[in-house]
Amino acid sequence: MRILHVIPGLTRERGGPTAVVQALSRHQAAAGHDVTVLTTDQGARNGETAADLAPSVRLERHPVRGPDRLAYAPTFRAAVRQCLRHCDVVHIHSVFTYPVHVTLLEALAVERPVVLRPCGLLHPYSLQRSRRLKRTYLALWGGLVQRACSAWHYTSAQEAADSWPGGGPHFVLPNGIEADEFALERTAARARVWDRWPILERRPYVLFLGRLHAKKRLDLLLAAFLGGAPEPNRLVVAGPDEEGLWPALAQRFLADPDAARRVVYVGSVAGADKSDLLAGAVLFALPSEHENFGIAALEALAAGTAVLLSPHVDLADAVVNAGLGTVLPLAAGVWRDRLRELADTSPEAAAAARQWARQHYSWNALAARLQQHYLRLVTPPPTRSVNNVANQGTR
Repeated sequence: MRILHVIPGLTRERGGPTAVVQALSRHQAAAGHDVTVLTTDQGARNGETAADLAPSVRLERHPVRGPDRLAYAPTFRAAVRQCLRHCDVVHIHSVFTYPVHVTLLEALAVERPVVLRPCGLLHPYSLQRSRRLKRTYLALWGGLVQRACSAWHYTSAQEAADSWPGGGPHFVLPNGIEADEFALERTAARARVWDRWPILERRPYVLFLGRLHAKKRLDLLLAAFLGGAPEPNRLVVAGPDEEGLWPALAQRFLADPDAARRVVYVGSVAGADKSDLLAGAVLFALPSEHENFGIAALEALAAGTAVLLSPHVDLADAVVNAGLGTVLPLAAGVWRDRLRELADTSPEAAAAARQWARQHYSWNALAARLQQHYLRLVTPPPTRSVNNVANQGTR
């Protein structure tokens, strides 16, 4: 099968969307498919780290002109038009940008099947941000989006239930992991973290890992940790500070030397450092107001680390049902009380978390499931419409 992925920007700092395209394209190419990824230098032109793809995946990155957020790339439309001549299905990751818009237009014109993964951007929480611009776009072009989209790809049942436009042909396929990347001996991983960051003074630590954004409620976590977590525990904050939030948070919560000593910001991490941080933590904490999936929480579980989540992380229900973590409402006092009881994940619980993550979220298995959804769009039975077949694929 000839597969075209379209994503506005492909940098490490963009987190989940980039990681998903990297993994899906790699596994699809390894399965023998012809895979192309079209993107722009959004983010990378402003200092973000451009992400690599597998050598077997064809990558085109087009230069942006004007505001980075719009991702207007003058050469992109011609490129997508050319790629559409030689592909069977288009998988779009994101919305509200020029590359997505012109891909929808061009794919509709040549009647090419489109799978649209909105990455949470059509959830009510996200639609409240930059509300006027998003609502205007949907008022003007929402009909185009719906006509061009053969099937919506949601990463959780909650996203599918809550997102615009509601209903329609769709399927739920979660984000995945490469389980082997996180299958580390936890004591050894923690020792490597202590060697890498001596400022931790070889103390056990709670981990927050993700881009620093107001919705992640790092302010709540800082207040709860400093007010509840006993010595000798530390809090490690890891992730890119795209909006410059950390200086204000540090001034607000870490002015006292004792507080500053207990919280360590290590910036953006990747590769072995990231895996070690996840495997070495006594607890992974994410008090977010909205997470379309929660890939970092899944990675923590794959590393054998228990998680503490808000109910607004879409992975939360699955975690609770599997008995692998705790979900608490967004109240600093409740989180403070939970952090007073800090204890390391037991070996038995760590093994169960790893097995669960591997069994349900292996990228290899998820890519195979995605192929079946593609096939239903590309070769529908002659007596059924494309939309009906795509919708049946969700049941």
